[in-house]
Amino acid sequence: MPFVVLWRSGDVKNQVRRAGSRGVRAVAEHVLEESGRKVPHQTGTLERSGEVSVDEEKCVAAVSYGSTGQGGAASYAVKQHEDVTARHPNGREAKFLEKAVQLVAPNMMMTIIHGQVKEAFHE
Repeated sequence: MPFVVLWRSGDVKNQVRRAGSRGVRAVAEHVLEESGRKVPHQTGTLERSGEVSVDEEKCVAAVSYGSTGQGGAASYAVKQHEDVTARHPNGREAKFLEKAVQLVAPNMMMTIIHGQVKEAFHE
């Protein structure tokens, strides 16, 4: 008995892009969570300014602190991140965002994105 297979490559590409974008967002949220454990914390303003932004069309995410200027953190976010000579109590430290990326990237990034794409085809 003959059958016809209708392959909609455009639909598949869009589904993969959407799933990939969800995965990239999940990775970025994880980086934000990890960096939030190490971000210098005096008043909490810098920590609260952390955010994730995603360009869903390009599947690109960014994690930033102080970029929106919420509560004035924009004026010192870069200095707090880069000044390795500063002393921060309670396990807080400089390079908090960089270290979070280094922790998450090799261990979880591909697993998280792969999981989102795989899930998209099992819905």
